[in-house]
Amino acid sequence: MSLNWKEFNKRLAANALENGIPISGAFELTSRCNFKCKMCYVACPANDINAISMERSADEWIEMGKQARDAGLLYLILTGGEVFIRPDFQKIYEALCNMGLNLTIYTNASLITPEKARWIGSMPPSKLSVTVYGASPETYERITGSADGFNRTIQALDNLKAQNINLEIKTTVVEGNYRDYEQIYKIAHTYCDNLGIVNYISPRREGCGSDPMGNRLSSIDIVNYERYITEYGEKMRQKDKNVELKIGQDEMEQNNLFSDKVNKMLEESAFKCQAGKTGFWITWDGRLLPCGLLNEPVAKPFEIGFVNAWQQVREGCMRVPKCQECMECDVRSECMVCPGRLMTETGCFTKPASYLCESARYRASLKKQRVQAEPVKIAT
Repeated sequence: MSLNWKEFNKRLAANALENGIPISGAFELTSRCNFKCKMCYVACPANDINAISMERSADEWIEMGKQARDAGLLYLILTGGEVFIRPDFQKIYEALCNMGLNLTIYTNASLITPEKARWIGSMPPSKLSVTVYGASPETYERITGSADGFNRTIQALDNLKAQNINLEIKTTVVEGNYRDYEQIYKIAHTYCDNLGIVNYISPRREGCGSDPMGNRLSSIDIVNYERYITEYGEKMRQKDKNVELKIGQDEMEQNNLFSDKVNKMLEESAFKCQAGKTGFWITWDGRLLPCGLLNEPVAKPFEIGFVNAWQQVREGCMRVPKCQECMECDVRSECMVCPGRLMTETGCFTKPASYLCESARYRASLKKQRVQAEPVKIAT
């Protein structure tokens, strides 16, 4: 019996979960970036000597890729910081690509020259995900500290599209750019058929001079933004300018699985995504974590090897407790709650986070209002 890709991927994920196989991961190749985004949770200056000295070498990342692949890795995200800030990124990428891994690159694209676009086109990733921080040089200046970053990003998108690269456009919503949602939607429509909305800004994972908490939208404003962009998307679909909106989704999100064994494992875990079950994140300074938000459970794969580090973190995630109050909450289905967000917001896995609670209750109230406002359909 033949399977379509969606069903095949579903079965791969289910098998990985049942057997503890790390099928999905992320290599955070650097903490450095050419932008200075105020909301970033990890962003050292481009020429930070200390950060450069702590980064793992290209050969170390390539060896880690081999170990992870041999342990079952298939889907790998390459992220930063900004990956193209590393002069040896091409060496790392080509080696990982030649291992047969399904690669996704996260980038701001501003450093992608026409020459780099042609190189990427010669060995394309499964997806190249570009974060667009606004729709004008003025917004880019407010968010990234680089007004010319906007034009360089748009030029890069033009060059990448000319190479037939599979593109994704994302945006991170903050105080300085939320008014640009219509224009960002139009940019997405120009270059691809989807727009990812990063609607949760976490506190800093480590000290890097940014101020995520001071720049994220309030718990009410972020829900209003979700509503506005969704309504605008529906309006544009009527004009045949359809873009698939992905609000709050990420590559670590768990697939819909089907076996009783899998469902039981999901029910018992505090993590509802792949983190620590089939997914991992390795930081720029060499720590293996369940995801990019957390600092624990943690292991050191470059010292003890990938397999041992994965096993340590996997076992550590099994011991992470659920937040009982969150489990019993009547608006849980509208909440962005997860162990990573609870820990970064409150310093505890078992304490509700007021920011998440407030946004969930407001989402639920809006949904209730929409249901009550729907006209009654009369059969004719």
